Amino acid sequence: MCCGCLLGHAGYSCGRRVADRDARREVLTAFDPRGRVVECASCGAPLTASHAGRVKCGFCAVENEVGERPRERRAPVGAEREAARLARLATQLAQTLPGNLYDLSGLPPSLMFVGATAAARNDIAALHRLWSHAKAIAGQGLEPQRALCWVATHAARLLARQGQLEGARAKLETALNHLEDAGHRSLIRVELCIQALRQGDIAAARGWLAECDPAPEVIELDSALRHARARLALAEGEPLRALSQIGESPGSVPVAPSLRPQSDLIRVHAYEAAGRGAQAKSHWRRAAKEHGEGRLIALAHAEDLAPETRLAPMSRRAQTLASEARNAGSLSYVLRIALLYAPLFCAVLALLFSVEGFATGSGPMLGITAEPACAAVCEGCTAPITYHLASSDNVDHAVLCDSAAIHPRDMSPRELSQYQTAFPHLAIPGGVFTLYLLTFVAVYPLGFALALWPAIRRRRRVALAAAANQEELAELTAALRAVTGAQR
Repeated sequence: MCCGCLLGHAGYSCGRRVADRDARREVLTAFDPRGRVVECASCGAPLTASHAGRVKCGFCAVENEVGERPRERRAPVGAEREAARLARLATQLAQTLPGNLYDLSGLPPSLMFVGATAAARNDIAALHRLWSHAKAIAGQGLEPQRALCWVATHAARLLARQGQLEGARAKLETALNHLEDAGHRSLIRVELCIQALRQGDIAAARGWLAECDPAPEVIELDSALRHARARLALAEGEPLRALSQIGESPGSVPVAPSLRPQSDLIRVHAYEAAGRGAQAKSHWRRAAKEHGEGRLIALAHAEDLAPETRLAPMSRRAQTLASEARNAGSLSYVLRIALLYAPLFCAVLALLFSVEGFATGSGPMLGITAEPACAAVCEGCTAPITYHLASSDNVDHAVLCDSAAIHPRDMSPRELSQYQTAFPHLAIPGGVFTLYLLTFVAVYPLGFALALWPAIRRRRRVALAAAANQEELAELTAALRAVTGAQR
């Protein structure tokens, strides 16, 4: 038995041409909507049929009944009703809650109960284990249908990346058979449209969109449909039509939060394709600030969007990741970070040590400078010190000591000025600022020692991130080399 027979239920295909050869001639491409590709009910292998009827599995020889694909096409709405619909969708944005029944960005709760984690979206074996469970509970309500939609979508993406296009489509079309809710079926059709576009099959993408409700009343469904329509417009070389779907600027068309990164990236690509490079870069910077440049680069690279605009950010990102990889094992990195943090710690420590002195007027550093300063400026002078900035002989003076006979702090500004002119020797240069600076210098060793702790923690985070980002760095480096080679 071949490997495809053993793993057919997981969506794998060994490439054997065993199922309905005449149907395969009619179904011209992997995602052609004129036929059907579903999983065998017995072994899970992909079955291809040109029309509804009984089809024999080429792997396990079991006959399967392949029914008609569910459809819920509505007529397009008029301009007046469309404006009202958009207003209702915009209202939903203010009331959007995490975990919406049509939000596939997070792990559905019904899958958490069986031990699934968000990491399952990138693990075909984990998705295969969840697949049977999701199909079994799909008839129990809307939340289980969301779970099936989530598993089918992510499994299809992984299978398509592995080149198993029949398996990817079979997962999605089998989900269509189990989903009763029209909204979840629309999400599956949108995914089929996107998969067809990734294979360059524009006609198939149009066919899948034609089966969708053109005017959904839920923001998540409308955003997914707009995303697919915009991608189709880009594939057809019509960037301005793509902009009409997702809006020329953020907020001009209501978009669900889970699809904003994709919409922003499509907008960048559309402006780039329209020859408006400055606007493309401007929208890239705004999107990078909102979603994170690393996430935006990964999405653009995966979907092959904004090829020119993303080059400079990719180069910066690669340099950042390479620098983090070098810093991960460098002791000098810890010292450099500690030197950056140390002044902040010293400033705070100097203020803390000076609180008592400022509060009592006896001087910074817990008052220890008060008595020495007073003894230096006049005999018999005692603390507290009165702080007053003045200038004499082009030298700033700020420390005046009270004695039994003279109280500068009780003088009027004019008397104080005359007093300072007559007795310049009763002041010391620098005043409170000099004393605070001396305190800052005195606590610097302690501040540097404290700064080592966050510096070591930062190095540990960098080391962990560097290990996790090795694959991303390799992909970015390869992509940049490919671009450089093509330009030569």
